[in-house]
Amino acid sequence: MKVSGSWNKLLMFTLVSLVAAAVQILPVGAEDGAAPEQEGAESASRQMDVLLSRLFRDDEPGAAIIVCVDGRTIFRRAYGLASMELNVRMAPEMVFKIASVTKQFTAVAVMRLVEEGRLSL
Repeated sequence: MKVSGSWNKLLMFTLVSLVAAAVQILPVGAEDGAAPEQEGAESASRQMDVLLSRLFRDDEPGAAIIVCVDGRTIFRRAYGLASMELNVRMAPEMVFKIASVTKQFTAVAVMRLVEEGRLSL
């Protein structure tokens, strides 16, 4: 199965959206009173796992997702296959050739700092 360029863009957008949503829902447990930070992280992890399990089937190309908040890893899991030809499962510790993908994330991070007044262009 060959993955088209438009699928790659949709997949990347979806993953970024999931991570952004996870970070936004972390404070959910804070309103309940009991261990807000831990409960929020566990809730976010469960929600991300459900969404990503639906997105990546075990017999299709996959992804490794690691989410850190305040230097602490709150989610680390791999889904699907790293190699369909060799039937190799994806693993969180795999190293990927990402080419120029990180430039967009760096640009967004810089612009957020500019908006917050913490950095000047």
